[in-house]
Amino acid sequence: LALSNNQFSGEIPGGIGSMTGLTSLRLDGNRFTGQIPAEMCSLIGLKEILLGSNQLTGTIPSCFARIPVLERLDLSNNRFSGGIPTEFAALQLLQDLLVNNNFLVDQLPRTIWGSATAVANVKNDGQVTATGLRSLVRLNISNNQIIGEIPTEIVNATSLQEFIASTNQLRGSLPSALGTLVNLRVLDVSNNSLTG
Repeated sequence: LALSNNQFSGEIPGGIGSMTGLTSLRLDGNRFTGQIPAEMCSLIGLKEILLGSNQLTGTIPSCFARIPVLERLDLSNNRFSGGIPTEFAALQLLQDLLVNNNFLVDQLPRTIWGSATAVANVKNDGQVTATGLRSLVRLNISNNQIIGEIPTEIVNATSLQEFIASTNQLRGSLPSALGTLVNLRVLDVSNNSLTG
């Protein structure tokens, strides 16, 4: 479903959750307001969700983690608050995570990157759950109000090519292990309070 770059307004209708065959949802470049409907998380075949450049509010839905094939998530240029949900650790195929130009304030969660040795965790009910954003290629969190340090666990995202975290309130030092990310092409942490 491609409705990009139009003048659609109002809230995204919850009825969108009944379009279960969708593999792509492009609503970017419109005037949608309100929160992302929870029904969107039932579209488990979505490979891309593009909601950038709207006027969406609320927090980023943690239930996006229930979309196992999601590869691209663009929530940039909206009015989201809170932070990146820890549940996103389950998005093993996610390649692009763009949340720049919002009002995010929470620290980058350490748990979404997984560990260097773990491949999967088995929960009590026997379900296998992922342990991190291992496929991530692009991460843009710039122009928010994200606090805290850059977690050293980010080095577990070994496919990472672009990490853009400029204009936040990050502090501490750059993890020295970032040097082990051999695919990293762009690293922008300008306009923060980093030391070292």
